[in-house]
Amino acid sequence: MENSKPGKTDIKILYYFCVLFLCVIVLLEQFNVNKVSTVPINKPINFSSNWQRVYGEEKKVPIEIPCKVTDVKKGEKVVLETRIPSFVIDSTYIYIRSSQQEVFFYVDGKLRKKYDLSDESLFGNATASAFVLCPMERGDRGKTLRVELSSPTSFYGTINPIYYGDEFNIWYQITHKNMFEAFVGVFMMLIGIVVVLVGVFLYNRYKANHALEFMGWILFEIGILVISESQIRQLFAKNISALGVNSYFTLPLILTAIIFFSDEITGKRYHKAYKIMSICSLLLLFFIPAVVFSGIMEMLNTLWLVLITAVAYLIITGINMYKDAKAGLLTNYYMVILGIVIFLLIGGLGHLLVNVIDILDSTGPFVCIGVVFLLIATLIYTINNIENVNAQKNKAEYERLAKDKLFAQLSHEIRTPLNAVLGMNELIKRESKEANITQYSQAIEYSGSMLLNLINDILDFSKAEAGDLALNPVEFNTADMILDTINIVDKRVKDKKLEFIKHIDPKLPKMIYADDVRIKQIIINILTNAIKYTETGSVTYTINKVYNDDLDLCMRISVQDTGQGIKKENLDSIFSSFTRVNEKKNRNIEGTGLGLSITKYLVELMNGSINVESEFKKGSTFTIVIPIKPVGHDEMGPLDSASLTEEERGVDEVFMAPDAKILIVDDSKVNLSVIKGLLKNSKMNIETASSGMECLEKCKHIKYDLILMDHLMPEMDGMETFKNLRASDYASKDVKVAIVTANAYGDIKDEFMDTGFDAYLSKPIQVKQLNEMLLDLLPIGYMGKIDNKQKN
Repeated sequence: MENSKPGKTDIKILYYFCVLFLCVIVLLEQFNVNKVSTVPINKPINFSSNWQRVYGEEKKVPIEIPCKVTDVKKGEKVVLETRIPSFVIDSTYIYIRSSQQEVFFYVDGKLRKKYDLSDESLFGNATASAFVLCPMERGDRGKTLRVELSSPTSFYGTINPIYYGDEFNIWYQITHKNMFEAFVGVFMMLIGIVVVLVGVFLYNRYKANHALEFMGWILFEIGILVISESQIRQLFAKNISALGVNSYFTLPLILTAIIFFSDEITGKRYHKAYKIMSICSLLLLFFIPAVVFSGIMEMLNTLWLVLITAVAYLIITGINMYKDAKAGLLTNYYMVILGIVIFLLIGGLGHLLVNVIDILDSTGPFVCIGVVFLLIATLIYTINNIENVNAQKNKAEYERLAKDKLFAQLSHEIRTPLNAVLGMNELIKRESKEANITQYSQAIEYSGSMLLNLINDILDFSKAEAGDLALNPVEFNTADMILDTINIVDKRVKDKKLEFIKHIDPKLPKMIYADDVRIKQIIINILTNAIKYTETGSVTYTINKVYNDDLDLCMRISVQDTGQGIKKENLDSIFSSFTRVNEKKNRNIEGTGLGLSITKYLVELMNGSINVESEFKKGSTFTIVIPIKPVGHDEMGPLDSASLTEEERGVDEVFMAPDAKILIVDDSKVNLSVIKGLLKNSKMNIETASSGMECLEKCKHIKYDLILMDHLMPEMDGMETFKNLRASDYASKDVKVAIVTANAYGDIKDEFMDTGFDAYLSKPIQVKQLNEMLLDLLPIGYMGKIDNKQKN
């Protein structure tokens, strides 16, 4: 990720968020004012004066309430007494807030109300604070009111203020006093859910990381914590102990979400450390209930476990920040780190003041203030993250387009002269009768083919790397495809004087629907590889039909050789790009090391599998299984009788078409000569044009049967010439046009065919492909065979 610094966008986010937060506070306060002004309220009377503390049976000492006495131990009672005043009436209450204490009210020695922790706690000494209301009557005036407090927790000496009033006004005042905190808790939960959903959307839509999503979980869990800590939790849960204990269980969850959050903003560079921290934090969720419910520890004391884990997290985060600062990466998220530190410090201060020092009632306001800083920082970070992701995406797209343009240009610049070389060589082969010239011609053809294969491998690898290498399934004759693979490698096998053993299953389907071009490429790559690394012995080529685990019909291709083999330690790397095993020994063997990598990619693209077994210095066996879809139910039969020969299929025959009139358009005089030479024996009426403008001029008055159009030409290229031709009223407006191009990169063929061209022919021109195109495009009545004896 590129470094990002807060700018105008960040300031806007901060501004709008503060405005929104201010509006919420104003609306809430307005709500409270309206409630006070429209409902008749008799504020509960502070009943904390004129109390005495009772020691033993007789000793009584005046006491100021609220306070915390220190001369008692856990479980011991603090006993208070006073006289019930004369203003007490029926249906009123005296109430006190229990701080994890049992509370017993006695009127003239008779139990009037009890709050027993055994009725409220879950297990062990897991308790919660509550407001305890003791009912009063008019007849209680002047009687002795006795209050006994005791607690098994560290709050055993705490005495909270005591009040008197009617039930409605009591609960109204308690609710009114704590409504903001409760509202904030609910609001945090709702906002948390929204932020989670927004985070998920941004991740799926813009590929942002999960930081905002985890921020949402932090907000949601803090909302639960605030409600659990609120003094009016009695309105939310019947068993307030369960809700109070929940606040302690929420803390490890919040810390875990913060750890996940930190892992995301640091780009998972320190994933292992944060993973260990998150495991430790989550273990507290099991450890805390175990020690609390078993009575080993008080719930309050477990807070130190969370604080220790939080401190460890801060130390690790500080170390990671130091590493990122040295690497110049801290500017990516320094605001978020600041927000986390502020959040933890303010939240920790709140818990310290409430649960340890005991001078405040709730941690809610502290936590909410801290999380506001963190949320703002996360929003800023997420916006910057999305901007960086989009910038990187645009950069990658620009680089991809630049690479496509470069490869297309390289393809054109290499294939164009190669077309002239191989084309002229083909003419030499046809016209020369001298043995030594024929031998030279064969050497040129071999070297040219190697260069062409090299170009194709590089282009295929580039397309595979970009994910642009696609399949083009068609119906094809299985035997024809297999014979093509045999014919292509047969000469190389004979030149090396190897035995070529073939085992072809006659029960293979006669017709198959698949990408025959890519299947042939896979087989030829494996066969060529076996031949290259085998000096003596044999190459065994086996194809049979099998069924995979899903019971799909598959073609199983096996190539076994007696070559040099592969060491065990090199087996895992043979399918890697640009990798060749035993490089020094094999330095004289041609190849880029891309063939097996491309083969593996193609096999997996077809949902197939490829495996290799090898023994060093004894040979290798490559096994490929490719799912196929049979067309019909006919079997292929024996290979020798299943397919026509090359001559019978007419692919490489030269056709006579004396009535056909074609136009060849190319800015290269050499290429014009090559194509004319390849078509010389066809007796066709051939005309040439060296530019797009010349082509259009000739098409105005002459009706051609076929145009072979070069792609890249100066002034007006083949695409533009074709569009102008189709948009005109020329005599050859509707002529069939085949694009002839040295650009074989990407989806260029599909682009040409979508434009409206009738055929695509890549350079260097293969005689077989040229003749197949003529068979397909020229009118049938024009075509006639030339006897092989008459070819020359």
